[in-house]
Amino acid sequence: FAAMALNWRRLEPLDVLLWVAFGYLALGATRNLALFAVVAAPILVRNANELLDARPARPRLSRLAGAATCLALLVASADVAAGRYYERRGSFREAGLGVMEYVHPVGAVDWLAREEPEGRLCHHMADGGYLIWRLHPRKLVMLDGRLEIYGEDRFADLQVFGPDRFRSLHEQYGFGAVLVHYSLVPSDALLWWLHLSPSWRLVFLDDVAALYAATEQAETRGWPEVDLDAPDLFPTGAVATGTEDRMRRSARTAFYMALRRWEPALALWEETLALYPEAPEGELVHATLLQRQGRGEEAEAILRRLLAESPDDAALLTRVGDLLLPDDPAAARELFDRALGLEPDLAYAAFRRGVVAELEGDAELAVLHYGRVVGTSHPAEPIAVQALERLRSLGAL
Repeated sequence: FAAMALNWRRLEPLDVLLWVAFGYLALGATRNLALFAVVAAPILVRNANELLDARPARPRLSRLAGAATCLALLVASADVAAGRYYERRGSFREAGLGVMEYVHPVGAVDWLAREEPEGRLCHHMADGGYLIWRLHPRKLVMLDGRLEIYGEDRFADLQVFGPDRFRSLHEQYGFGAVLVHYSLVPSDALLWWLHLSPSWRLVFLDDVAALYAATEQAETRGWPEVDLDAPDLFPTGAVATGTEDRMRRSARTAFYMALRRWEPALALWEETLALYPEAPEGELVHATLLQRQGRGEEAEAILRRLLAESPDDAALLTRVGDLLLPDDPAAARELFDRALGLEPDLAYAAFRRGVVAELEGDAELAVLHYGRVVGTSHPAEPIAVQALERLRSLGAL
């Protein structure tokens, strides 16, 4: 932008148009940053050259500038290749070649490609791109991350976060299979409902995703149901070291928790904490499982210690409130209010405060908090989609 501003007398209108168009797309989604960089680089060079040609620098200075630029690019590339960039961002991703199998539902999509179930596939937006890459055109996706293609309303309508929305979409489209990417997207309510429903059968499971098929079709095609009590339900032992192993362990624990299998979840998580004491939200998950196992005093001791160590951590207050909400909505409300007092734009705290307001029969306050979530979040974010769904259910839209 600076180069175009300084070169405004000889600026090409097409440069402005491209810069604005691709800048707008980049602001809408992180994946579009690469496209913006491809477009912006020649615009920068073209306009900067106009200025530099008019004011030629000394040859020695030009060589030093070129060397410094190359060095900066090499350092940045080495930083990304070594994985330090992802560590600083707190990302679970790692540098390397190939598909990260603990991020994408590789096994479930292998099953879909092999068995080719009839009917449409229900899946989360995050899997749309991978499904297009693997299954198109044999299988059409329901949704992917291109908000600018679907539009905000359609994008929100096709998001599946719980049983009610799933049933509504199923009535419209008649799904033959459901891909639940539980390791990436919180899916407890949907997993539990599918588990209890006689209309759906779990036909594939790994520590990334669960795949359900319509029971009638599963019986016709001879697809056996996954035995959740099998000793080899998940691979035994560590599948790798570091991030991948921790992610897989976290996913398995989440699956057990979604299906109310507290004992194996607690055993697995305590083993995980022994290997990875600094696992994100490790102690919060531990407290949750202890509470579900009837060991309330141990869970309370963990929570008190965490709050004493970080009394002004809004995210922690919200997570503890989440843990208390089923049994003590009043205590959860107090923690959510404290979190919002510290960070008024913390969308998740506002959403959970809206949930408490609904439980307490205060629809007007619930609408206020859900509206705050929509106003402070990107339309494609799951929390914004869920807030819109709650607003619709309350008749506010």
